[in-house]
Amino acid sequence: MSQENIEIVRATIDSINRRDLDQALEAAHEDFEADWSNSIAPHGGVYRGREQARELFEAFLEAWEEFRWDLQEVVEVDEARVLVVNRVQGRGRGSGVEVDATGAQLWTITGGKVRSVKLYQSKADALEAVGLAHP
Repeated sequence: MSQENIEIVRATIDSINRRDLDQALEAAHEDFEADWSNSIAPHGGVYRGREQARELFEAFLEAWEEFRWDLQEVVEVDEARVLVVNRVQGRGRGSGVEVDATGAQLWTITGGKVRSVKLYQSKADALEAVGLAHP
């Protein structure tokens, strides 16, 4: 498994947890795409380019008084793609609603930059999407 790709993913997630979107977006390719179309949250959709990605994450982080995105597992799909299983915990700003959920993303990394991140509701959904699901 490409340790470099894993470190890029970890550093990007750490930057988001620190709410340092400038640092997180430095890792993004200029043609970056965040595909949140599988999201059941309010911010579903496809976001293209660094500025749209910034808008997505700013809106997302603004909604949370407390937020933590923890990497739990990494599965190598191929040289450029890694599947990340994570746990997200947060407390809503204003509402105080607490969330503790597990999900997955498929990260594509080319030339040392994050080319895309696609959100899935579960590891099983992500594995099926990349053809690694067990029969």
